[in-house]
Amino acid sequence: MKQGKKQGQGWLVILIAVALLLSGCAGSPTQGPPVSPSSSMESPASPAPSPSEVPTPEQSKSTSPGESPPPTASSPSATSVDSGFRPEVDGFSFENYGNEGGIVNLTTEDLVRLFGEGVLASQEGGKMVLTPPAAKWLEEVNQKMNNGHCEGMAALCLLFYTGKTQVGDFGAETTHALQLAGNEKLQREIAYWWVTQTTEPASQRVLKQITPNDVVDRLAQSFKGGKQPQESYTIGIYKPDGSGGHAITPFAITDKGNGKVGILVYDNNYPNVSSEIEVDQTANTWSYSGSTNPSEQADLYAGDAKSESLEIVPTSARLEKQIAPFLAAGADSGLISNLWESALGIQPVQAEEPFYNQIWVNTKADFLITDTQGRRLGFDPKEGLFLREIPGAEAQSLKWGMDVWGVDQDPLYFMPSDLEFTMSLDGKNLTTTSSGDVTMIGPGYDLEISDIRMDPGQKDTLSFSPDGTRLSYQTPSDESPDILLGMEGQEADYAFIIKGTELQGGGTLEVARDMEKGVLSLKTTGAGGPGSYIFLIARITEKEGEQIFGHEGVSLAPGDTAYLYFGRWTGEGGSMTLEIDRSSDGVIDETQELSDVTDLLAEDLPK
Repeated sequence: MKQGKKQGQGWLVILIAVALLLSGCAGSPTQGPPVSPSSSMESPASPAPSPSEVPTPEQSKSTSPGESPPPTASSPSATSVDSGFRPEVDGFSFENYGNEGGIVNLTTEDLVRLFGEGVLASQEGGKMVLTPPAAKWLEEVNQKMNNGHCEGMAALCLLFYTGKTQVGDFGAETTHALQLAGNEKLQREIAYWWVTQTTEPASQRVLKQITPNDVVDRLAQSFKGGKQPQESYTIGIYKPDGSGGHAITPFAITDKGNGKVGILVYDNNYPNVSSEIEVDQTANTWSYSGSTNPSEQADLYAGDAKSESLEIVPTSARLEKQIAPFLAAGADSGLISNLWESALGIQPVQAEEPFYNQIWVNTKADFLITDTQGRRLGFDPKEGLFLREIPGAEAQSLKWGMDVWGVDQDPLYFMPSDLEFTMSLDGKNLTTTSSGDVTMIGPGYDLEISDIRMDPGQKDTLSFSPDGTRLSYQTPSDESPDILLGMEGQEADYAFIIKGTELQGGGTLEVARDMEKGVLSLKTTGAGGPGSYIFLIARITEKEGEQIFGHEGVSLAPGDTAYLYFGRWTGEGGSMTLEIDRSSDGVIDETQELSDVTDLLAEDLPK
């Protein structure tokens, strides 16, 4: 059972394509210039240097520095120590990159490797189809990698160096000789390790509440093990406000004298050279300029013992079986014995089920979450501050690092799954119209409001129920965004797209689903006129695979509620019952049998 190897097209791509075709809005996304990775520079492997031969952070090949003076009496002792890693041999020859140029990130097969077969809704006919929440999560993480892959690059080159993963399996004898262009296997592997910053237990084992001196001590202990350390680490660095995350690979510590040490690192934004984090052990502070030109202050990072802007991430936490944040409570986690686990001697660990909802945000407007007690998480434009007032909630800045000072990206939000809250998008600081989306993914469900058009000064309000059964969207805009819902069920999984093509004068849309009754409801209030809606539904079962239903032209006046009985649908080609309660007074005024129009567009669907 579940032996298929082919990756399925997936319900999400098909539904979006149909929605665009029905609304007449289909178009090709703008593509950036193709990536031109640096040419590979093969370097012969060299034996690990002794601690007295620790390299210096220079562009040219590393050389041995002179003997450093002893630390002052008031400074902690410092010792030079080296793991033997060298950027010109053990680092990648190409720079950190985004998604341009045909880069392949995570695939369905990679999600099975990461989480197990519980992410699959069907393997009918050898076609692996993800559950709707899994498909949505895959879309979100792959989209975020457009800002850079530094986390995956930093982690993977360390795995190659310590022998946890074999570099020869990816097309070269050394990490530095690997080519990115045309190497889909390597591209997917980098993406695989990038995503561990968003999953448990890896994301929960990050040592963030740690001082610069503590970082030095832990790294020094690790480097003494050379290629076989008891534990190895990547480093995460952040701007003072916690944004601008970047991941780098440490490999040596140099004693600079006078209570200062240098942590030598491979920075994947600057391949082929050694860079340095300077730690003042007397003051317990640190600083780093990623640029090879120290006068370029735009790249300067700095922090102290309280800033929590310098973190280390243990490799062992990445190697444990990761827990899918989107699997339904009690669902089969699919803890299968993969080949990579066997090779590494890793024992799968069953972590606790997720107790939070992940909120993914992609917008230039200011985003703020507020709970029922008025506590906030996010950026409040009135106060001009990023607030963290909600107990148990978290905003995690992701590490991509390609342009940390030029890219303004929202963090990944974690909200307790028993907490009610609302969200706002505020265009106070916008200078031009922009679009975006907000997605919540939880155990067994996903909710999304996408294609949100925001004008300068506009303010929209969103609400997702913590159990994933309801959402609402209020806007003064004439254009309605797309509403997406996905859910796992006992007999079948479902995904829905509702598109309001003619919503006039803004208003409020409320959507709810009842899996037990097999009903999806849509209510409109406050609009200036009737709206016309498109409904798209995908049903996925283990035996039948995925089936799609689509209908356009459902007209609702302000105050109406529509009930779509998806549970009664007999399958592709069959009709679906729609009931309308005009004025929402509790009385059904109209019943329609909606015909399936997706067959008319079969030639235009993705193959």
